[in-house]
Amino acid sequence: MLSAAHIVRFAGFECTTSRLQNAGWQIAAREDFHRDEVSLLLRYPPADLHMLAAPAPVDFVRYDHRDTPLVFNVIHCSSRMSFVAHADASEFVQIDAAPQVAKSWEPKRIEDFGIFAAQLVRTEQIIVEPESVAECLAIIQKLQAPDLAEIRKRNRNREANEPMMRQAFHAQILSLAA
Repeated sequence: MLSAAHIVRFAGFECTTSRLQNAGWQIAAREDFHRDEVSLLLRYPPADLHMLAAPAPVDFVRYDHRDTPLVFNVIHCSSRMSFVAHADASEFVQIDAAPQVAKSWEPKRIEDFGIFAAQLVRTEQIIVEPESVAECLAIIQKLQAPDLAEIRKRNRNREANEPMMRQAFHAQILSLAA
């Protein structure tokens, strides 16, 4: 289940994030992993109304939304809202509060995410005069031209079906300033 309904309280009223969104509220959240808390910012355009909820404590490592919904208590409500440096609004990200069932969760290897760059390896250095770089690249492109469409098609198919492949560097072209 994604976007579980969490509780929002304001001046004696209580509602859930999903019901607020269904009623036209726009909801943004800020997750602070250093402080283990989540804050909500709400906006209701028809009434030009904004609300800021106090951060709700959450243990990101152990939290399971099926056990207990988070409770957000509104601490500020107005038609205009400004922030000072210690509460940066750019850290809030609009969320979809409609509960949804996740399609599937398949285990993935860390390598599948393409997080880590390939090891920098020593490559052959080709030293050419600056005015020859364009000429050398033109020769390489001319040699590759007959097969270029097939290479691009093969890469598109590979990208759609496989994790991101790493690039291999075979040479560096250095041009020395005159």
